[in-house]
Amino acid sequence: MADNTTINSGVGGDVIATDDIGGVKHQRVKVQHGVDGSATDVSSASPLPVTDIQIANLVGFEIPAYDYIALTYVAAGNGAGEVETVVYKTGGSGGTTVATLTLAYNASDEISAVTKT
Repeated sequence: MADNTTINSGVGGDVIATDDIGGVKHQRVKVQHGVDGSATDVSSASPLPVTDIQIANLVGFEIPAYDYIALTYVAAGNGAGEVETVVYKTGGSGGTTVATLTLAYNASDEISAVTKT
């Protein structure tokens, strides 16, 4: 099928951008950013603003050099299915643990605490 879709085609409506993937139309949208009441198209001259918070850069959460990470997941209760521990090791899976992060979750399955050991 063809890309793009005419809205209210019987009366010559607007054409919206779509992509036909296997007979299913997926709407194409432009990403924009800005304060309420404004919209700036994302481009190389105006990239999407992103805040990068790396836990390793937080005071008290520095992680020593590592070459292996092991994850465990919450089996049941608050945070079920989410990451429960992150174990950092040197020397591969059987190596020495250099740090462990333990995550706790509240009743809304949001992270409520992170503890480093």
